[in-house]
Amino acid sequence: MTLPNEFIEHVRPLLDEGEMDAFLQSYDRPEYHGLRFRNEAVREKLVSNFADEIGLEDPVPWAPLSYYYNNEKRPGLHPFHEMGLYYIQEPSAMGPAALLAPNPGERVLDLCAAPGGKTTELAAFLKNEGLLVANEIHPARAKILASNVERMGITNALVLNEDSDHLAAIFTDFFHRILVDAPCSGEGMFRKNPDAIGEWSMENVQLCAKRQAMILDHAASMLMRGGTMVYSTCTFAKEENEDAVNAFLSRHPDFSLLKQVRFWPHKDKGEGHFMALLQKEGELSGLDFATRAPVIHSLKADAGGKNKKKKGSANAMQYGLIFSAFLQDNFTSEYADAFEKRIEANGILTFGEQWYLAPPQCPNLSGLKVLRAGLALGGFKKDRFEPEHAWAMALQKDQVLRAIELNETEAYAYLRGEAKMGLALEKKDCGYCLATYCGYPLGWGKATANQMKNHYPKGLRR
Repeated sequence: MTLPNEFIEHVRPLLDEGEMDAFLQSYDRPEYHGLRFRNEAVREKLVSNFADEIGLEDPVPWAPLSYYYNNEKRPGLHPFHEMGLYYIQEPSAMGPAALLAPNPGERVLDLCAAPGGKTTELAAFLKNEGLLVANEIHPARAKILASNVERMGITNALVLNEDSDHLAAIFTDFFHRILVDAPCSGEGMFRKNPDAIGEWSMENVQLCAKRQAMILDHAASMLMRGGTMVYSTCTFAKEENEDAVNAFLSRHPDFSLLKQVRFWPHKDKGEGHFMALLQKEGELSGLDFATRAPVIHSLKADAGGKNKKKKGSANAMQYGLIFSAFLQDNFTSEYADAFEKRIEANGILTFGEQWYLAPPQCPNLSGLKVLRAGLALGGFKKDRFEPEHAWAMALQKDQVLRAIELNETEAYAYLRGEAKMGLALEKKDCGYCLATYCGYPLGWGKATANQMKNHYPKGLRR
């Protein structure tokens, strides 16, 4: 790989004597590939039973639940990937979220979150407890972020499409932990994305450094006293890394540097990354949060002039009865009872006819561009409730009354959108069912006496 001479000379002072040859030679070796499991239970089962099938190799040393894999096995094409059992991620990029390491119950912000690798890693630390806000300023990338949050079965996330300035005005001193994986000149992406070589310039390095300073300042105002923040980039440029951190500390004397880490492609099994762990002075407050009423409320008002008919409390009550009946008809009594308690604690958010289970500690979302607000449950059509795919991905097989286990051939057919034929079911077994493979959800189906109608979303089908 031919690298710009200006880039080589720019990196040289950052390396010890004699390291430059090893650094340049690293670009001629095959890249490393990594994946991260959704949680410990999934990791144990898949490592024990499917390690060869998905090509697992050694664990990634700096990231829990993560492994290198043999790319010839193509685990990204396996049903397990579509089922959200693991996330494909460059190994170095797993470092920042692991360094931040939030605790269950905390309020966490991933400020520059797309496509979602670090967001889903933070979610694994939180274990669906607390609040995870994942933000992306670019609308198209924000949609990809929302899709990955859904695929990984995350129930406690808000996905926003905002700029950092607007968020800073709303969320002052709000988050326990913040991850700023900032847009950068992308020097660590040269091997993965050769187009990045042609886009590199010192002018772009300086431009990125200015933008990173602004984003960091906004993040600082959103972090509560005693909270921690990780600033990271996938570039080697000192101007965007150590210099950016030092300039931030000079502007914010209430912050201190706890740790600073660099990954290099000739030293570590990855493409390279920079990370700095920062802390705001003061004592971290408890996890208490202002209690909000468990009421059904609209997330955004109708602004288009259509469907102006207001939904009154009687209609809301009717929807509540329909939804309660859906819970009782399709889930175990233990799950249905626990879920109704979650609704009482967190509340329901509505997008028109669509219902979302609000995440814990959900803030006021007025004035925000929200792509996903907690767990998408489904919507109402006439006198029935139709569940969303996201809900299926957040379930376990033993939580539903009807589950149909598919074999490998049937699982691939399901992901293509085909119906499973030849069922012989009693009447009591007909209705919504969870299609599963190896005991994990693929998505919803609707069973009749002789077939299962496939409810896998058309936009996701292979």
